[in-house]
Order: sequence, then structure tokens, then C-alpha cells
Amino acid sequence: MSHYLNDEYIDRVFAALRSAHNDDYYYKMAAAWCTATAMAKYRDKTYRFLEESGFDDWTYNKSIQKMLESRRISDEDKKILRAMKRKWKCIGRILTNALHNLLFILLWINI
Repeated sequence: MSHYLNDEYIDRVFAALRSAHNDDYYYKMAAAWCTATAMAKYRDKTYRFLEESGFDDWTYNKSIQKMLESRRISDEDKKILRAMKRKWKCIGRILTNALHNLLFILLWINI
């Protein structure tokens, strides 16, 4: 990965991440690691990329998590990144699933 996170390729790397979508766990984790690694060297470009990436909530938040775990990211940036995490969409999905399960149980009990 480090061979392509340089001035020559960084825009192409972000373009590839932006255009490729896959629900596979390993793809999402690789995209998160790549984005987090890019943040250490291309801070401003990575912030812009995160704003327009189109990542699903899991990949977006995993990217930020990996940045927060990095020693190469400043404490100031970590504060900004914590505020950028997507919270409500994830909670909404969890609540929707819980409600669906509750309704299923209630319907099953009444039968």
C-alpha cells in the first residue's frame, strides 16, 4: 500500500476507493486501512475524501477508528475525527432491527 500512497498516485487511490463498492468484510477493512494510512501523509486530501467518499457507515467509521488508533495522527485531528463519526444512522438501523424482531416475536406469540 505504501508504494501507492505518494504524490503520484494518491488521487488515483482515492478515485478507486470512491468508485469501488463491495459488501465483503475484507474489502471494507482494506478500504478503511488505506484511508487511515493516507491520513498520516495526506491530511487535507483525506478529510475531503471522507466528506465525499460515499462509504457506508461501517467503512466510514472503521476508517476513523483506525485513524484514532494511529500514533501518526495528531491529538487535534483525533478530536475532529471523533466528532465526524456517524452515530445516528447506525443507531437507527439497530433500533429498526430490534423493532422488527420484537414485532416478529409478538406475532409468533399470538399465533
